[in-house]
Amino acid sequence: MAKKKSPILRLFIAMIIGLFVIEMMIELSTGRTMLGGRNGIFISQSHINATMVNSEMKARVRVITATDIYENPLLSSRKVGVLKVGTKLSITGKTTVGKKVWYQVQRFGGKIGYVIPETVVKQ
Repeated sequence: MAKKKSPILRLFIAMIIGLFVIEMMIELSTGRTMLGGRNGIFISQSHINATMVNSEMKARVRVITATDIYENPLLSSRKVGVLKVGTKLSITGKTTVGKKVWYQVQRFGGKIGYVIPETVVKQ
């Protein structure tokens, strides 16, 4: 006859499995772990080997969809800011990674950030 597991042990096992499932959902949706680490599987080899082309561009735009500012022109890169609808800003350049286009924006402190073009409209 098999020995039954105690209710506390069952609860502990269920909690561990639940945390694992939540961790995997977070990683799959954001590319980051619960502790904030990056899981390298989300940057595909095609992105690593993709050609990156920078070009100058000067434009004034207005945000039409709330969006994040990214540290690098990849969705898996760190988010460094948020732009609200109606925010006006200057585009300082355009970066193309593979077939994906990003606009370069100057953040506070002079650092460059990247936004997705579909979230802004030229004025």
